[in-house]
Amino acid sequence: MRNLYSAIWMSHIQAAKNNKDPKVRDGWKLSVWFVMSSFSVMNFVTIIFTLQCFLDFNYSVVDYFGIQHYISSGLAGFVDYGLLFYVLGYFCFFYKDRYKKLLPKYGINKRLGLWYMYISVVLFFAMLVLTANC
Repeated sequence: MRNLYSAIWMSHIQAAKNNKDPKVRDGWKLSVWFVMSSFSVMNFVTIIFTLQCFLDFNYSVVDYFGIQHYISSGLAGFVDYGLLFYVLGYFCFFYKDRYKKLLPKYGINKRLGLWYMYISVVLFFAMLVLTANC
């Protein structure tokens, strides 16, 4: 599973580095890190909400700020759901330029990253439809 996850990241990195647009090429690290981490968070949320609906799995967001407001709930949700994947993505692939060691290992497969994004979005919306009554 780790190899598949690394191959997906490397396909995004390779596509961003080889982009012909200079704006994309210059800021590729931040954009790849943000997009891939966001899709990982979306997949995690999909799994958690599906488990909560069908298996009575209880995973609640902790309110760290003590304020009943949408912004507070959003920040608490980010800390609970998202922060792990942003930190994990950085330390697994960008810390000390680890992607340079992994790129030759996984080669070029630009379609793998796109398929990951398409499947993630389809599963997320399928989860929304299936769990609408939960």
